[in-house]
Amino acid sequence: MAVTPMIQVDDAVRSVAFYQKLGFEVMSSFQADRHSAWTLLRAGAAELMLESAVEVVDAEAQGIFLYLYTPDVNALYAELERTGLNPSGLHNPPYMPAGEFRLSDPDGYMLLIGQPE
Repeated sequence: MAVTPMIQVDDAVRSVAFYQKLGFEVMSSFQADRHSAWTLLRAGAAELMLESAVEVVDAEAQGIFLYLYTPDVNALYAELERTGLNPSGLHNPPYMPAGEFRLSDPDGYMLLIGQPE
């Protein structure tokens, strides 16, 4: 069994571009009309589906955040900072001693990004 999160987004093109900066690639996409679009993204073993929202996205009402793992948290943090995505401060909590930071996607979904040892 596997699970792939699917989140609703306001602007699919903007969201795909954002997740591509995190290393995701488009694996499949579908657009029925200007209001209906779906995209499957993959980065290594991680998958994420994006679906165009019919109504305004309220990320806080979704009650979800995504945890992403990276092999080099310092390099990714520096790259995201360089591209102007404004990640939170890098810190080293006890459960992720190599480092972790937060980043919001264009729709306000919270991403936690950490490096397992």
